[in-house]
Amino acid sequence: MSFLKINSTNIYYEVHENILAEDTLFIHGNLASHQWWHPCLTILENQNQNKQHKGKMILVDWRGCGESSAPCDFSEMKMGNLANDLNLII
Repeated sequence: MSFLKINSTNIYYEVHENILAEDTLFIHGNLASHQWWHPCLTILENQNQNKQHKGKMILVDWRGCGESSAPCDFSEMKMGNLANDLNLII
């Protein structure tokens, strides 16, 4: 739904409102994508049909995974860069 542009890299993320008690970031495992969380999203949406929860479910694709763009150089995959990506999204 949205992209965060960092230099030449686009980081894909989705924000789903009124799903959880508090804002929660969902990140996938190696070589996966945000879509791995969609079954969980469906269950949580069904459990919160009366919209009692106001927190967001934030789904993110790591650099080079899912709909995020691939890094131009391996140095972009440093842990600090990956953590910074998530900090900028939340």
